[in-house]
Amino acid sequence: MHRIFLATLPPATIAALTFTTLVQADVTIELNDFRAGRLEFTQRVAPGQLIGTLTGISIDATLSDAKERTRAEDICVYLVAPPVSVYGVLQVGGLTPLINGWNPPITSDGHPMWGSGGSGRDGTPVVGTVQLSKPIPMDNSSLAVFVGNGYGAPWSEGTWDGTITLHGVNPPLGTVDQDDDGVPDSLDNCPLIENPDQFDCNVNGVGDVCELGDQPDSNGDGWLDRCQYERGDLDLSRNVDGDDLVIVLSNWNSPKATSSDPSGDGIFDGDDIVIVLSNWGSAY
Repeated sequence: MHRIFLATLPPATIAALTFTTLVQADVTIELNDFRAGRLEFTQRVAPGQLIGTLTGISIDATLSDAKERTRAEDICVYLVAPPVSVYGVLQVGGLTPLINGWNPPITSDGHPMWGSGGSGRDGTPVVGTVQLSKPIPMDNSSLAVFVGNGYGAPWSEGTWDGTITLHGVNPPLGTVDQDDDGVPDSLDNCPLIENPDQFDCNVNGVGDVCELGDQPDSNGDGWLDRCQYERGDLDLSRNVDGDDLVIVLSNWNSPKATSSDPSGDGIFDGDDIVIVLSNWGSAY
């Protein structure tokens, strides 16, 4: 089973990822400097947000800053009831198969690729349209639309610019969206402050942008520091590795004025080593 990371990507790495509606019953997701690491996915359309029937998906994008053999065609659209899991109903793009165990499949299209973008060179375009042989009804659906990097090799990463178009669907008419971030108030975890990425690192139902006023984000990556500490990411690099272990060992049994240790008890000890090691090598 492939491990799938649902990543909420910081504003610094997503300069703009906007959501617009076309007149012809299509929805376009704009990718502007959209960075995604290994099997990182961002929810772009929430369950129940679309009306109509999804008949196909098109892409017109360009890859840049690719790492570890990431190809342009690894930009991936994944339909699944949140959270991201192996029980998706449609995957388009991405070398690594994500769907496992859905029987019978809701869609018979399997794991189609875009038809172009087979290179990892900077500037490689990925252009194509996948027509679904069995369209997917989206009215009142529990499915969300995620976009990310569908390549599972360690340290895989890429940046894409362009558009992804969902054919045959529109957002519900009359949807209220006070902060104009593309997420309707009924689904927005911070309805008065723009946050199209819907960051909620502590999964408390409140968007991080609504909590940053009284909680630190010392490096401005869009993640609350305490949420990163809890994962063992003590240097706030969004990766748990040897640097974090060194921090634990160099501060062994030293009381901290603030609970910056993973276990949150104000002291670095064996509990913190366990947390670091259990999350070793994970990126988010």
